[in-house]
Amino acid sequence: MPRMEIPSQKLPFPLDVYAALLRQTTGCVPFLSYGWLDENDGDDSSALIKAQKRAAGALLKVIDFPAPAAVLEVGCGPGSLCAMLGEAGYRVTAIDNSPAAVTMATETVSQNKQAAVTVVLADFNEYWRQVPAASFDVMVFHCSARYFNPITLMAAAATLLKPGAQLLLLDEFINNPDDIRQPQILAKGQHLLALAERSGFTLTRDEEYSTEVSRFKALALDLLEKNTGELSRQTAYGVETLSTLNQTFAQDLQRCLTGFCSHRLLAWTAPAEARPLLVLAADLPAEMFAEVFERSFNVAFDKALWHWKYGQDRGASVAVIKNNSVVGHYGGSARQILYFGTPELAVQICDVMVLPGERGMFSRKGLFFKMAAAMLEQYAGYCGAHLLGIGFPNLKAMHVAERLGLYEKTDELIQLQISEPDFVRASHVTPEPDVSQAIHTLAPTLWNRMAVGLTDAIVGLRTLDYLNYRYLERPGQNYLCFRIDDADDQCQALALAREHGGEYLVMDLIGEIGMLADAFEALSAYGLQQGLSFKLWITAGQAVHFETERTSRAQLGIEIPCNCWSRGPEAKMLAGAWWLTAGDMDFL
Repeated sequence: MPRMEIPSQKLPFPLDVYAALLRQTTGCVPFLSYGWLDENDGDDSSALIKAQKRAAGALLKVIDFPAPAAVLEVGCGPGSLCAMLGEAGYRVTAIDNSPAAVTMATETVSQNKQAAVTVVLADFNEYWRQVPAASFDVMVFHCSARYFNPITLMAAAATLLKPGAQLLLLDEFINNPDDIRQPQILAKGQHLLALAERSGFTLTRDEEYSTEVSRFKALALDLLEKNTGELSRQTAYGVETLSTLNQTFAQDLQRCLTGFCSHRLLAWTAPAEARPLLVLAADLPAEMFAEVFERSFNVAFDKALWHWKYGQDRGASVAVIKNNSVVGHYGGSARQILYFGTPELAVQICDVMVLPGERGMFSRKGLFFKMAAAMLEQYAGYCGAHLLGIGFPNLKAMHVAERLGLYEKTDELIQLQISEPDFVRASHVTPEPDVSQAIHTLAPTLWNRMAVGLTDAIVGLRTLDYLNYRYLERPGQNYLCFRIDDADDQCQALALAREHGGEYLVMDLIGEIGMLADAFEALSAYGLQQGLSFKLWITAGQAVHFETERTSRAQLGIEIPCNCWSRGPEAKMLAGAWWLTAGDMDFL
């Protein structure tokens, strides 16, 4: 006889496993959240439910508004908290993006006969834009804030809450990360508090319950391990999968015990007046950036170029909205790199702009700082998706960012030229009219040779996929390609270039590191024979790979910064290490 399916079995992994554990050991699934376990609660499964109810009850007690205030619960799970809110007389809207959770919550509310509770199947990332502004007196995230980008969470709260309303978060946050690479999904507590303050929220409560939650996790882990076999039969997950889940749960417990994470109850009062709204740029249509772009750079906005930079999940950008218009943007685009030989991710800063009328003073109260700080906090550093931040600011922007404590200098971009090269080498240079074919047939081998020589540096990948993206797919620009052979007519290097200021700017020179100085001299000699002048932009710390006694240097006034705002590799670790050329710039 087939087993009757229950709603909790359709929850996403691993919530379905946790629900199965509660149903197996207690006979009910009132919550899918951590609880506050008292040392006198005992060590049987019923203590888990008691601890969960204790935490939920604490949330109700700290609500500042009397019933029948309007409450939004985001991520309602099985619905016990929203039912408790309804029983207390509140008008509740409870949303969840899981159909199974909504089914469970609807049943819970119905059983408790709470007509004042409405359960909605919705993705909060979209929901908050569709609901009338200032609809709620209280917004509650009960172990659900972790599923949303903090920038979106604070923007939604600022939009949906009435002036002076209350925002409540009960969740886990990164507390004291080590100086080692550990990308995290959880928000860093101090960053969330700073973001809330910049968004106009006033912190009214910050209470830690890590000890109580650690007890809860320890008991839950013990029950998970004891019931692994039965849970495998109930959920259809293999024992190996569940054992891996147990190991992950044990690691979470250890992070809590060591202070890496903390479990906190946070409460804020919403701003009394509307403020410019900090949002994720990826959530906005490209057309919304046209005005601020054109007024900032005095060039026409190109939607295709914008998509090339930030589309296909490359974007890591923030924007500021005022009166339904974009007034600021701090752009970031993901870049795969080799970090001293190890594959990593960096975020390249680009299209930093604020409408002239909104710039004001470049202080920590200004839009530039608020955008930059939020972007770096969310996307860069040891705990971020991207280890490093990199960019090519002009000197004014660089100095402002240094003064605000956002950037530190690691290097500068310089220009190399050879006015009197060895013309014997000119014959070894061949223009490649089919740029695509040259890249596909020559670049992969050359890049592999180059990468071997850069294990002591930081360099953006020059793989076939990247070169296709950078030079063949970029809208509005065509590039020249040159093959440079050695004395045995073997391909030594591949150069990509474009016209720039009456000369030809080498965008990339790809080949074995020890051969690049010779290749650049050959290219320079070829150019002068053809009436062309080639120049190369390279970070000063890497210029030695191109220089001979005939090479001249020139300053460009472009300094290379590193992020020093969010915790990550320090400037002294990165000084002179970046390999950057004109090809690494998005605007050339």
